[in-house]
Amino acid sequence: MQFNTPLFAAFLALFLVLFHAVARTRTHKLWTILLGSLGFYAAWDYRFVPLLVGTALFNFYMAREVARSQDTRARAKRLVAAGIVGNLGILAYFKLATTLTDWTKLEIVIPLGLSFFVFRSMSYPIDVYRRSVRPRESPLEFVSAVTFFPHLVAGPIARWATLFPQFEKPSSMTREHVKRGLLFIAIGSVNKTIADLLSTIPDAFYREFSHGSHGALHAWTAVLAYAGTIYGDFAGYSALAIGIALLLGVQLPANFNLPYLATSIVDFWQRWHISLSTWFRDYLFLPMALRYPTHPYLLTMLTMVLVGLWHGASALFIVFGCYHGVVRVVSTVAGSRLRPAAERLPDAIVKVVSLAMTFYLVVVGFVLFRSDSLRQAVLVLRDMHAPPDASAFTSAAMSTLGLTVLGLVGCHLVSWLETARAQAARVLWRPAVFWPTVVAGIAGSALLASATKPFIYSHF
Repeated sequence: MQFNTPLFAAFLALFLVLFHAVARTRTHKLWTILLGSLGFYAAWDYRFVPLLVGTALFNFYMAREVARSQDTRARAKRLVAAGIVGNLGILAYFKLATTLTDWTKLEIVIPLGLSFFVFRSMSYPIDVYRRSVRPRESPLEFVSAVTFFPHLVAGPIARWATLFPQFEKPSSMTREHVKRGLLFIAIGSVNKTIADLLSTIPDAFYREFSHGSHGALHAWTAVLAYAGTIYGDFAGYSALAIGIALLLGVQLPANFNLPYLATSIVDFWQRWHISLSTWFRDYLFLPMALRYPTHPYLLTMLTMVLVGLWHGASALFIVFGCYHGVVRVVSTVAGSRLRPAAERLPDAIVKVVSLAMTFYLVVVGFVLFRSDSLRQAVLVLRDMHAPPDASAFTSAAMSTLGLTVLGLVGCHLVSWLETARAQAARVLWRPAVFWPTVVAGIAGSALLASATKPFIYSHF
C-alpha cells in the first residue's frame, strides 16, 4: 500500500478517525498503531508480517538481555555483537536475492522497506548498551514504534531517544501538528508528482539505450531528469511520512535539506537522506574513529561502501559507495590544500564553483545508481562528456531540457517551504495563504498524477 494510492487515502482517513476516537490511553494508542501498521504492511504482502514482527521482537529481547548484563560489560558487548550479526544476516540473505535467483532460479522477494526497519530495530540494543535509552518493560511500545506505518517503508530512520518519549504518553496532537502535517503532505504530494513527471525522461532513455552514442544533450537531459526524479520521489516520501506522523501527534526527523545546494560532497551527505547518513556516522564511523584515529580516510571509504551495500548487494551499488568514498577523501584533501587560494577569491565565485562542482559529482554518482550495468553506466558517462552535436539542439530537445531544469528547481522550491523561516514563514502561516497553498498542492497533485508509480526507496 503506497502513500500515493487511493487505497492508502481511504486507509488513512479511516485510521485517523479510529485513532483519535480510541487512543485515549497510552495502551489503546499503542495497540491502535500496532494493528493499523500491521494491516498497512499486510496489504502489500501478509507473508512478511512475521518477519517484520520477528525482527522487532528479536531486537527487543536482545536489548533486554543487554540491559541485564550491564554489570558484565564483556557479555553485554558480545550480545550486541550477536544482535548485529543476526540483523545483518537477515539483510544479507534478502539483499543477495538477485544473485541467488540467478544461481538457483529461486523466486525470492525482498520485503518492502527491509533495510529501514532492520536498521531501526538494530539500533535499539546498541542504544541500550550505550545507556542512551532505558530498556522497555513491554514489547508493545517498541514493536508499535518499529512498525509505525508513516516511517515503516522508507524512513526517516528515527532515533529511539526522540521516538520513545512520543510513544510513552497518550495521543497529544495539537492544532499546530495538524497545520504542519497538512503542509508536509502537500509538499510531499507536489514533489512526488514532479518526480513522476520527470521520470518519463530517464525511463525512456534507459529503456531505449543501446551501445551506440545518444549524444551529450540527450544524456545530460536524462541524467538531470533522474536527479530531479530521485530527489522529488524520496524527499516527497519523507515529507509525506512526516506529515502523516504529525496528524498522529508524532514528530519524525527531517530527512532532506536542499541537498543540491551543497557546496561539497561532505555537505551533500549532511543534506541528503540525513537519517541514514547520521546513522552510519553515529553507529559505525565515530566508534571506529575512536578505535582507529589514524585511519580516517580508510574509515570514510569503508562507511561509504557500506552505504552502497545498504541499498543492495549489486556491483553497481558497491561501485556507487566506492565512488562517493573516493570523492569524499579526495575533496577533503584537495579542499585543505586549495583553501589558501580560495580565500583570495570573492566568496560568491567560490560558492558558485563549489555548488557546480558538487552537483556535477553528485550527478555522476546517480549514473552509477540508476544504470542497469556497469557497462551501461560507462557508456552513459561517455555520452555525457562527448563533444556536443549541433544538430541535436532541436526545439523539442531544448524544450525537454528546459522543463527538466524547471522540474529540478521546482522540487527545491517546494521543499524550501519545509524550512521557511522569519518573514516568509509568517506569511505562509496566514490562513489566507496557508489553506489555498495546501489545497492547491494536494488537489493539483491528484489531478496531475497520470499513473501511480511506487516510491523508489520503498524497494530498499
